[in-house]
Amino acid sequence: MKSSTYLINGLIIGFLALLLSGVGVFVGNFTIGEYNPPWTHYSILSPPKEIVGIAHVETISTLADPTGDTIFVKDKNGEVYASTLFQSKWSAVNPVPAWDNENLYECTGEWLAPSGSHMWDSPPVDNVIDSYGVLFERPVSTIVQCYVLLDDGSLEVWVHSGNAMDMMAGIVMKTVYIMIGAIIGIIFGVMIIRFRKRAASPTI
Repeated sequence: MKSSTYLINGLIIGFLALLLSGVGVFVGNFTIGEYNPPWTHYSILSPPKEIVGIAHVETISTLADPTGDTIFVKDKNGEVYASTLFQSKWSAVNPVPAWDNENLYECTGEWLAPSGSHMWDSPPVDNVIDSYGVLFERPVSTIVQCYVLLDDGSLEVWVHSGNAMDMMAGIVMKTVYIMIGAIIGIIFGVMIIRFRKRAASPTI
């Protein structure tokens, strides 16, 4: 008799702990969500001619601010124009055959980082003719710069940055919600067991 009572009590506590832990998971996902920092958008001065592609991007800073980076674009005749972001106007330059495009990849669709780890969603842009993505990976942070050429001839740069500390903070907060749910479930289970025990006790 006692063994069956212990089993029932354990099932009550376990069920409520699991149930309210699930509620904690739901609340954590609803209030915190998945770690996916927003994109920051910058417009780039329009080139002097009709552009057909992005030839190269020379990055100066590996921070989230792309100011000082130089973007090289090409027209349908193969001429190349360069502009330093937010610092200079466009000027014609000679193309460099030995441009290091090792970190170049498409960044407006479903794409993988050079490390093979899946990155965040692509920037919210449509009608893209060409794109040039640059990734900076550090031990605790990652920054993505995505340069895009749209079909209307305009150029934009989208920046996406995140760090492991913020991601871990979100995971810790979700774990706290789960633990709180489990503790509340255990408390409710104990209260129900005591109520059942009192109800089963003979009255004098």
